[in-house]
Amino acid sequence: MNTNTLTTRLLFAITLLLSSSLAYSAGVNIELNVHKLVIEQTENGPVEKLITPTIAIPGDTMVYTARVRNEDRVTAEAVRVVTPIPAETTFLPGTTNGADSISYSVDGGKNFDSPERLQVLDENNKPRAAMPSDYTHIRWLIPSINANSETNVRFHARINEN
Repeated sequence: MNTNTLTTRLLFAITLLLSSSLAYSAGVNIELNVHKLVIEQTENGPVEKLITPTIAIPGDTMVYTARVRNEDRVTAEAVRVVTPIPAETTFLPGTTNGADSISYSVDGGKNFDSPERLQVLDENNKPRAAMPSDYTHIRWLIPSINANSETNVRFHARINEN
């Protein structure tokens, strides 16, 4: 697959991702931003920077940040945020943050659990432990968001080589 085709597919996937992130609470809205993580070498050592992607190639790390805003006049309780992981990418473990309770799905967002409990079927139709490349969605449970306040949830994913 050439770089232009991959970039077009990734930008389409990002558009779908932006339109499919969900917050399950009245008065709560989500704005999803996607940046490319680059590492610049400086005199003081490497520095991580987030840039707006104009092109994305296999191996690039993308950072997905959902700004979760409670636009209501009362505190939003038990806010669930569900975000799909773009199909052209692989989730990078240890990069989620923004909530005490984070779970993952391997079945298109139907069921969620902790990584150690997730299973998929192997090529012989036998259960095996799910790997990050099997994850399809992430769900954050935010205990509360004060009225007219916001918080962020985030994850990183690497663009697949094939």
